[in-house]
Amino acid sequence: MKDSKLIKILKTFSPEEIKSFEKFLASPYFNSVKNYLSFFKELIKFYPDFNNDKLKGELIYQKLYKGKQFNKQVIWNLTSAMEKMAREFLAHAALGKNKFEKMKLLVAEFRNRKLLNNYLHTLNEMEKLLEANAIDSTYFEDKGYLENNKQFYYFLNNKVQSMSVSKLKATEYQIMLLLRITIGGLNDMSVLTKDYNSKFDVNIPLEFAKHIDLKSIADYARRNNFKYTFLIDIYYHSLMMLLKPEETGHLNKVRKLFRMHYDKFNFIEKRIIMHWMLIYCILRSESEGAEYKRIMFE
Repeated sequence: MKDSKLIKILKTFSPEEIKSFEKFLASPYFNSVKNYLSFFKELIKFYPDFNNDKLKGELIYQKLYKGKQFNKQVIWNLTSAMEKMAREFLAHAALGKNKFEKMKLLVAEFRNRKLLNNYLHTLNEMEKLLEANAIDSTYFEDKGYLENNKQFYYFLNNKVQSMSVSKLKATEYQIMLLLRITIGGLNDMSVLTKDYNSKFDVNIPLEFAKHIDLKSIADYARRNNFKYTFLIDIYYHSLMMLLKPEETGHLNKVRKLFRMHYDKFNFIEKRIIMHWMLIYCILRSESEGAEYKRIMFE
């Protein structure tokens, strides 16, 4: 029983999560079987290590069903059912930590029920929440999700102009997301090729990157005061560090832009962009030495 999937999950629970899971099991909304709670109370006597010789199905069965002959199937059923409950609890807890994902489910329900006022109000709340967050790898995916759902509302209310503006924004966000995924993926492949001898005989992302005129797009965005021009510039110069590493000025451009817009990124995205620069510096330091090692140190 020590090696069961249930015990492996319970080992990861913090003391607070153990208490919350007990409340979860005690709630008739989530669980209508009383034996689950009794079974859990026997199990948590072995928390947090669950490494006791008394943690056996036979012994726990005797405490739950005093005087009855041991039935292995009953213990197996309880263990399997509680593992399912533990997974449900983790999903519920994870959803509680991610307000945006929780609201996406709510939006879907309002849409299905044709509660359009609630639908739009929730979308607006989600937009405020997203605008308050820093840019990360899913930022533009979430922005596109909001615009696509707004279009449904505009369509039903015959607001063609608003729907047109929203369609443009959604498409812009899809392009920004594509650029982020492409450049991030190419940097990862660069590391895999150099350090792990990975081979990519057919590489569509690289071929796409070679033929896109991202500089012209960045110039167009700048002339038209596009909100995310700085990010297109970062993507352009990061891409050129991969495609034309001999043009060393691109690193300085990324460093400068990164410093200027540092606070617009979340912690993980900051690390990722720094890694793009480090990948380039490691490559250059092998042939040019001290200058790039100094940049890496900084």
